[in-house]
Amino acid sequence: MANPDISSAVEKPEEKAAARNQESFLQKWKKIFVASCLFAVVLDPLFLYVPMMKDDIKCLQSDRNLKIAALLLRSFTDLFYIFDIIVQVYTSHNFASKYAYRRRICRK
Repeated sequence: MANPDISSAVEKPEEKAAARNQESFLQKWKKIFVASCLFAVVLDPLFLYVPMMKDDIKCLQSDRNLKIAALLLRSFTDLFYIFDIIVQVYTSHNFASKYAYRRRICRK
């Protein structure tokens, strides 16, 4: 006679398909995240060009248009960092709950 707890530990085809979809998403996300990190690294030196010298009054000012563009682009890349943190927390929590579930089944 089959133990119902052990038979439920075997993954169903729907669960396998969902796991493959999640792995596919994570692979795509990692590529997108690396691209956004590279863009952020290329974008950071742009902040060095924001301050400019005003020749007529010998004063240091900031280029308003460049400052806005740099801040908006950097904020956009920061959203990718925030989303990556959310993805990492979700996947670690999801993995931990599946691992704990399987350990409980194996102990019985």
